[in-house]
Amino acid sequence: MYYLVAIALSLCVAYFLIFKVFSVFFGENNAGISRRAVLSVAMIFVFAWLGYTVTFLIPDLETGNRVLHLFVGGFLGTLICFLVVKDGGFKISRIQFFIMSLLIVTALGAFNEHMEYFLQTYVRYLFYSNPKDTWLDLLSNTTGILFGNACLLPFLNRTGK
Repeated sequence: MYYLVAIALSLCVAYFLIFKVFSVFFGENNAGISRRAVLSVAMIFVFAWLGYTVTFLIPDLETGNRVLHLFVGGFLGTLICFLVVKDGGFKISRIQFFIMSLLIVTALGAFNEHMEYFLQTYVRYLFYSNPKDTWLDLLSNTTGILFGNACLLPFLNRTGK
């Protein structure tokens, strides 16, 4: 339970880190973080908890874990990137967004898997019993990223092809 709270809060913090990354690569925005960021961060936290709730309603733990990584990992991570672009008013093409969200959310997923490994190995916090779980988690994250891009790219202001 504490781990899920930490993940939800980490996703909220990730919004600001991702904002900084987009500022570095697409630095047209000099205004900084807008007031809409507060609403976006609240939405991120609520969506994370909704994802956790849905996951806990799934009786099969393995399937629930796949859904968790697909929606709270991949899709929500992509949504965070989308909110950053919208809130920051960044001028970015769809292909740039796709590549950046793919790289950023994959990095977040890899970081999460490192944390799971550390906690399971040194703190004895059990995450998985299947030795392929890490690869399945990363695959689920990637599926969520692709799904998120399919859903969100049509709403991105187009500045390029």
